Amino acid sequence: MNSKNVKSLLSLRFGVLILLRGLSGILQFSGVMFISKYLGLESVGIFAIFLTWVSISTQVAGLGVNSYVIRILPLKSRAAKAVVLGQHIALVSTSIFITCASLLAVAQLGLLSADIYFLVILTVAVGTLNAVFENFHNASERQLLAATNFFTRALWPLFLLGYALSGASLETADLLWMIFTFELLAFFVSGVPIAGQIYRSRRSIKLRARFVKKALSIGGLVNFGSVLFLFAIFSPRIFLDHFYGEVEVGLYQLYYSILMFIPLVIEAAYFALRFPVMVREINTENLTSSLWIEIIVVSSLVISVSGFVYLAFPIISYLSDLSASSFDGEKFVIMAISALFYSLLRVVHYRVYALGQDILSIKVYGIGFSVSVLSSWGFISLFGLPGAYWSTAVAFASIFLGFLYQIVLTSFGNPPTEVRD
Repeated sequence: MNSKNVKSLLSLRFGVLILLRGLSGILQFSGVMFISKYLGLESVGIFAIFLTWVSISTQVAGLGVNSYVIRILPLKSRAAKAVVLGQHIALVSTSIFITCASLLAVAQLGLLSADIYFLVILTVAVGTLNAVFENFHNASERQLLAATNFFTRALWPLFLLGYALSGASLETADLLWMIFTFELLAFFVSGVPIAGQIYRSRRSIKLRARFVKKALSIGGLVNFGSVLFLFAIFSPRIFLDHFYGEVEVGLYQLYYSILMFIPLVIEAAYFALRFPVMVREINTENLTSSLWIEIIVVSSLVISVSGFVYLAFPIISYLSDLSASSFDGEKFVIMAISALFYSLLRVVHYRVYALGQDILSIKVYGIGFSVSVLSSWGFISLFGLPGAYWSTAVAFASIFLGFLYQIVLTSFGNPPTEVRD
């Protein structure tokens, strides 16, 4: 496969990921609504904490090796691919063990309930290996298999709905086991087609210094930035759980899911079409030619849809456990502001991504992480429950402004030196 085909593969994969992200938002939204409707806000809170630690830990355990493998695997022969797969499994398996052991310290600090600790580490272990297999399929031009993996993992809300409508008794523990079961099913869906290659790679399933060094040097920085970003997103839930408990986390998650559903859908529909144009603009060092128009368009879309969601609240209240008496207009508006800044963050992030400025991303995400952690703790202490909502808005705003500043600086001061297609 020549260099042009490799670039086409990476562009295709990026486009597919954007579309899947939108679908993920729809299914996540539906799942939270179903949990709230049939299990209540406390179960939503437990689900949110479970999702928080699974998402962060899976990202940590992956080490960013997928970013390295997706670049080199298309250039390898079939036999060489099996060797790379074996080394990838070895490195990630070691990381999974260390990550899951570290979660024990998190549980000892009281940030992770002992009741869900076991399921968290099981889901992290299976989910991280699942991501290895999915990445292998994407790199081997098997997008259909990778998409099947995704759909299998995402089916749990439909089964939850069917289970609840059947009238059967359902507990929160059943929900978490259901999520893990579909993750495990996806693991087999992805693993069975490459079982032969995994078997042939059994002798290479061991750590090799050269592979570790290259993988971490290329993917490690990107992964570190992603982990910081996840902490920026999830820290309000962690502090809410620590100070107020699972019911308030559930209420926060409900508002978050309702409002953050908007930018995810807009991102999938809009930026899947806009990304190729962005790349052409970046290649001509024309970073801001349509940026301001996009900011205006996206802002208008988010504000308009947020207003529609506000008017459609009676339907949302029917689908969830959020009754009219418990609806808080202030929290809704704050989370709508968060959705606005998150949407704008994605607008500018794609340009930074295409520039290949990974160090910049880490710096900006580091700012967002620091702002989120400090504001979550500080705002909750000072303002109570609304502080968690404000900390989300402030964190997303700080990341957006950091990326925007760098783009403007690059456009008028220092032209880009590296472009990622």
